[in-house]
Amino acid sequence: MRACDVLIAEVSMPSHGVGYEIAFSLGLRTLVLALPQEERTVSKMIGGNSDPNLSLKSYQTPQEAALQIRKFLNTHKLCL
Repeated sequence: MRACDVLIAEVSMPSHGVGYEIAFSLGLRTLVLALPQEERTVSKMIGGNSDPNLSLKSYQTPQEAALQIRKFLNTHKLCL
């Protein structure tokens, strides 16, 4: 994770491991995109986190998730 420019995490289901990866990445000042399915409850650790390097974008279909990823990478001038 130290060598990554960005972390993209699917967060529809609570996971201590994914939460750890997100927190660790934010501690390194890495950009993080967290993707929950719409209408899923996101943990307060993610949903209530105000870190400017954390983006939370929901999706309904896998195609929408891919679109959110592309938008995120384009916004930060990273390539897919």
